Amino acid sequence: MKRHLAVLLAALALGGSFRFYRLDWGRPGLFHPDEARISYAIGDIDRQTASLAAKAARGERVTLLDRLDAHNPHFFAYGSLPIFLMRAARDILRRDLFPVGRALSAFFDTLAILFVYLLGARVFSRRAGCLAALFFAFAVLQIQLSHLLTVDVMLGSLVTASVYFSARMMEGGRFRHYASAAAMAGLALATKATALPVLLPLLFAHGAFCSRRGGFASPRQWGKLLAAGAVVLAVFAAAEPYYFRDHAEFMRQLVEQRNMVMGKWAPPWTLQYEHTIRGLYQLKNLLAYCLGVPAGIVLLAGTGLAAARAFRRPDRGILLILAWFLPVAAATISFKVKFLRYISPLIPFLCVLGAGGICMAIEGARGRRGRFALVFAAGAAVAFSLFYSVAYLNIYRSEDTRVAASNWLYRNAPPGSHILGETWEFCVIPTRTAVGDPGAHRYTLTALDIYRPDDRGKARILAGQLAAGDYIALPTKRIYGSILRVPDRYPLSANYYRLLFEGRLGYTLVKSFASYPRLAGVVFNDDWADESFTVYDHPKALIFKNTARHPAEYIERLLRAEPKIDWWPVLDRALDAVVRADPFGAIEISLELLWGSPRQP
Repeated sequence: MKRHLAVLLAALALGGSFRFYRLDWGRPGLFHPDEARISYAIGDIDRQTASLAAKAARGERVTLLDRLDAHNPHFFAYGSLPIFLMRAARDILRRDLFPVGRALSAFFDTLAILFVYLLGARVFSRRAGCLAALFFAFAVLQIQLSHLLTVDVMLGSLVTASVYFSARMMEGGRFRHYASAAAMAGLALATKATALPVLLPLLFAHGAFCSRRGGFASPRQWGKLLAAGAVVLAVFAAAEPYYFRDHAEFMRQLVEQRNMVMGKWAPPWTLQYEHTIRGLYQLKNLLAYCLGVPAGIVLLAGTGLAAARAFRRPDRGILLILAWFLPVAAATISFKVKFLRYISPLIPFLCVLGAGGICMAIEGARGRRGRFALVFAAGAAVAFSLFYSVAYLNIYRSEDTRVAASNWLYRNAPPGSHILGETWEFCVIPTRTAVGDPGAHRYTLTALDIYRPDDRGKARILAGQLAAGDYIALPTKRIYGSILRVPDRYPLSANYYRLLFEGRLGYTLVKSFASYPRLAGVVFNDDWADESFTVYDHPKALIFKNTARHPAEYIERLLRAEPKIDWWPVLDRALDAVVRADPFGAIEISLELLWGSPRQP
């Protein structure tokens, strides 16, 4: 017991410290569009409540519904609960919203470590609970998401808590466990509507308890289930009142999000997923980046063993977890849009099932050698996960690449320079830093409209801007990484990037800024990861200088020339563009160990 407690405390201490480490990274810059959107929603509430307070101060009548409407964020891609919690935490602590909101994410994901242990210990054993907690504590995707003012880790924590209480409910049928599971489910639904499948484990637990105790005809047990349903509805209504108060807008935004993830609506930021294989794409990123290959293989193998056992010899505990895991995994695989945060609510359960399956395999192994091999594989996977997670923290220790690129421009680009960026890029280089700001240096900043439909007018405008520019500053791979996936849709834009990276537009790559997970001379190269894994906290920033000064007419002829067919070498060149010396002589490890760099759609 003491040994298991020590392991749990170590997982909580290390996992918590990793999640709370340098939550002020990048400030005062703002580099994540979802963080910005949540801050805008909170700002809207601030303005609405201030207006209502002024109305009350004038002696005008203010009703309860007026007060409720004043807190409407008018933003329902995420639930209202996290927005309310972040705003309340900011007001109580009187601190900047972003570190406070990120601390809330870190708190919920640290809490999830505890619930992962409790669920693993309840369904399998304390040993499995400890192993699951260690894997989850060192999961890099969770550490990254804990450094963002978003809702995904909060959702995962609440769902894990609900499934844990459902497991308790399945064992004893006590009302307090019905109520706890229902309350957590209601809070999860108020965090994000995609939590709806969390009701399946609750229903499964009720059915499993009734079947075991012969209570299907018991009015008492059905009364508990009805009461649990009432708790879900009451908690959801209290934490997400605008589902009822502003239902039409709530559903409109929900349908808009559904259409986006299913590919029925394709805004520019989703083009990166063209020509990607559903299921395989998520699996590749899960193994190579979110968990690391050793941990990913061990957990998937363990999950397979646990699921096989559950279906061969029905195990209520495993089936309870699968009641959430399988439908959510199937839905996630069906999405055309594959942001990695969509798989975050699956990771706690992958850790529990994987650890449980490995522990079962160890217990059932024949002979010492087989048992030793399995223990060694699990221990090595945990050790690799720890190493990888500590290496990932280097990103938050280092200066943000966009800040570093901005400072380089302030020191090297003469005052009055004309710097070209791109539309749809959330961050513009140069951004305001402690070294300078664009206004003080009299920089002219122009955004190239790369996503404008290709036509003769676009070629002429783009050529004129390129001829007049002094520098091109690309803060991330977001635009060229998506354009080069759909060259048939944007042949002119794709041709522009080919010419730029070949140096034929007169611009020379003079500086690049990259930040990778790094520890003890080992660098994990994640250039080929999903865009959302790198562009928010450690993108590669590139700066080109106009050295040849080609006239606009010449550039336009190049842009309108017959485009190249094979675009993957262009993307290779872009991602490999690093103009820097490595004084540490680091060993660079590509995390694309299983697939290699993609070469064709």
